Amino acid sequence: MSGSEQGWAQRLARRPQLWLKPLGCTAIKRDMHSVDVDCSAEKLRTAFHEKMIDPSARFGLISVRRPCLQTGKLFKVGNRFQGCYSLKDSIIRELRKSMFGGLEPWVDGVLSALGIRQLMGLIEDNVMSDYGEIVELQLDTKPYRLTYVYLVGSPIAGSSTFVIEDLEPRAEETWTGPRSRVTQIFQYQELNFPSLASLSTWALKIHNEVVYQQVSQSALAIGHKVVKTDIPPEYWKQ
Repeated sequence: MSGSEQGWAQRLARRPQLWLKPLGCTAIKRDMHSVDVDCSAEKLRTAFHEKMIDPSARFGLISVRRPCLQTGKLFKVGNRFQGCYSLKDSIIRELRKSMFGGLEPWVDGVLSALGIRQLMGLIEDNVMSDYGEIVELQLDTKPYRLTYVYLVGSPIAGSSTFVIEDLEPRAEETWTGPRSRVTQIFQYQELNFPSLASLSTWALKIHNEVVYQQVSQSALAIGHKVVKTDIPPEYWKQ
């Protein structure tokens, strides 16, 4: 383990949990979305867990960083992680939306020439990223659940919960075969007014994109697909 990796892991271990404060300067909010997949909850549970611990996985602009001794291993209650935001990928995404998309191959060279990679890393770690600790992990009985709370260093307090359960068709529905639903419950409170502004304009969109990508990539990994979601299509890939 390198010195920088060890230092990062030690700082992660020391971060206190951030709890909701009803009397805080901003209101407590709740965002909930569902994503349906054409396979059983048991099958999706396994695929979702494997995708979440894959160190090479990328969900939109976010990747999950864990201490090296836990990387690639199954989650346990008490495990901590960083949801890393990539400024480089954000720049490339914006270029692709504009007339300057042809500059994408030059991004690495330009960032190196400007000498701002270290600065970007500091911004990513201290401003743009979330930090979490798993406090609930129920994978043996249905409905399957995973909950993590946010840690100091995140722009918000609160928690994220994933619930995976089997679905049965309603009277007006005609689909057959197994189907499951991932419900994501995001309960949060911005810590200050800059984070309030960011959540209201772009960060919540990024969060919803990450949720969709987590489920859709998990389904695709086992030969299945998303069949329904209440997350707007515009947020599936920004």
